[in-house]
Amino acid sequence: MENLARSLLLDEYAERRDRNPLYSVRAFARDMGINRTTLSEVLTKKRTLSAKNIKKLSNKLSLSPLESQALVDSQKSKPLGMEDEDYLKLMDDEFKLISDWYYFPILNLA
Repeated sequence: MENLARSLLLDEYAERRDRNPLYSVRAFARDMGINRTTLSEVLTKKRTLSAKNIKKLSNKLSLSPLESQALVDSQKSKPLGMEDEDYLKLMDDEFKLISDWYYFPILNLA
């Protein structure tokens, strides 16, 4: 599932870019009241928005309280880019084996 804040920002940026082809990410960040580095990292899936930036974004885009809450909830759900298939599921005995401190020194000696 794509991040709600990211898709909202991309849609708004595309709409503004359609009206003005010279509209930049820097200008978009200024208009949204968000640091340009933060905005760039959100758009490239390297970062999520903080609660402070979500509030700014909600005000700038005139979102309803329900939409704002959905935006906050979407940021808390999972780290960006981490889907269930990205995690390695271990059995209890496998976990116990690698969780002991002496596993890595022995592996390193081998």
